[in-house]
Amino acid sequence: WARPLLELAAQPEAFRLWLGQFGPLAYLIVLLLVALKVVLPMLPGKIFEIAAGYCFGFVPGVLLVLGGTALGTAVVLLLVKCFGVKLARRFVTDAQMKNFALWKNQSRFSWLCFLIYVIPGTPKDALTYLIALSPIKPARLLLITTFARIPTVTAGVLGGDALGSRNYWLAALALGGTLLLSGLGILWYRKRLK
Repeated sequence: WARPLLELAAQPEAFRLWLGQFGPLAYLIVLLLVALKVVLPMLPGKIFEIAAGYCFGFVPGVLLVLGGTALGTAVVLLLVKCFGVKLARRFVTDAQMKNFALWKNQSRFSWLCFLIYVIPGTPKDALTYLIALSPIKPARLLLITTFARIPTVTAGVLGGDALGSRNYWLAALALGGTLLLSGLGILWYRKRLK
């Protein structure tokens, strides 16, 4: 059911035209779509970041994406608090679940959580289901994960904004830099898992 929406978001001009028919509600729609991609981590997030920048510009795009990720994270934290490990296991691997034991050190947890979320390329949305199992207060987790996402969200939205304003050099730089950092982040994350 999500495929047509993802295909539309992957075509920023068509996405902008589609959103235009909703008037001021377009902001709410993008916010809810970003929240949905956190709750359903199999949806690709960068598409919505780029589309938000393309459709609304840099500052509104960043605020919408960060607001949407915060809303989605709050929903995941609530769902996992209600349904526990059974729900988390649907979105995280056994290796991730095993490595979560390393996070039990309370003094290091906040730092590790921030580090995982600030590095591009880590599976942030899926890991939200895992960190929700921690004894840390949900408000603190929400603050850490939202703040740590700022660099990667900024880069994605900046790329979309640059595409929307036809500044292709800046778009290539922002998106290329994000891809490079994401690749390095994935390598780092895999090495840490081992």
